[in-house]
Amino acid sequence: MKMLVTFGTQMRGLVGYVDADGATQEHRRAITRYAFLINGGAILWGLRKQELVTLSMVKSEYITATHTAKEAIWLQQLIGEMF
Repeated sequence: MKMLVTFGTQMRGLVGYVDADGATQEHRRAITRYAFLINGGAILWGLRKQELVTLSMVKSEYITATHTAKEAIWLQQLIGEMF
């Protein structure tokens, strides 16, 4: 699943991408990946193994989306304070 998170009415602002690979690794934990861009330039990205073992791809995608939404809220507040 790839999710596009956009703030504002134009694609020129903050844009976020998120993905999870599922629990196909031998440690049975999905890998969360996300990246945030402003005007096409990457400003924040991350990759980490999920703490929970999930039994379905839907659950791992939900966990990934939740963690990325938290990062997006934090980043939006940071940008708001700076500008």
